[in-house]
Amino acid sequence: MPVEPPSLASLLALTDAVQEAIDAGEWTRAAGVERQRRALLEAFLSAETAKHGGLEHTRPELVRLQERNNRLIGELFHHQRRLTHEAGEVDRGRRAMRAYQEHGETQA
Repeated sequence: MPVEPPSLASLLALTDAVQEAIDAGEWTRAAGVERQRRALLEAFLSAETAKHGGLEHTRPELVRLQERNNRLIGELFHHQRRLTHEAGEVDRGRRAMRAYQEHGETQA
């Protein structure tokens, strides 16, 4: 049975799956699907280049895919900033608790 060449539809489906994993906060799943998506994208670009001698015929679709990628990257940066902020809050809380405990012990 011949292997179907990668399609833009399959790339978009994997892009949706990455988005769903990110939205759910399932970072391990998002990373795994992204690895699959990247490999499929490389295969798609190679196949299309070999078949058509270039990628100009898929330019509009690739531009839309790039826009989706940019949105995903923006969302990832947003999540990263939020997590960094939350980690900082936890660290400040721990330092405050430690200072409170040390201050309380010196007063006793």
